[in-house]
Amino acid sequence: MVVAPPAAGALLGLAGGFLLLGSLPGRDAAGTALVLLVATAVGLAAGVLLSLVAGLWRARRRRPKPEPAATPAPVPRRQRARRPDPESAPPRPEPPAPQPEPELPPPADRTPGWHPDPEGGAERRYWDGGAWTAHRWRPRQR
Repeated sequence: MVVAPPAAGALLGLAGGFLLLGSLPGRDAAGTALVLLVATAVGLAAGVLLSLVAGLWRARRRRPKPEPAATPAPVPRRQRARRPDPESAPPRPEPPAPQPEPELPPPADRTPGWHPDPEGGAERRYWDGGAWTAHRWRPRQR
């Protein structure tokens, strides 16, 4: 008959409690019950702990070992891509120089504030008193 470790631990604890009863001086019913209860609880806890340890040990033994990573096969020399010689490579074209923005005329009164955009459209642009800023504003349509 196979008994699970927690149950076996409880039975061993109960048996140990009965053995302890013979060595205790007083034999009242409450003391006897307490000794048996404590011994059974300790045996049950030990059985549960033993069951967990045994289960973990079995699970570790059953786990397959990871196989080593396969190393890639070496590529034969004739199949390797040849790197171009840096001296014989054609030079890269230089990016075009940035174009300067067209000079926009200042507003007629030259006062800082929102003025009609000199580039056209329904937007307004901010003149800070010396130059046009990138800030734009579109008035609400009524």
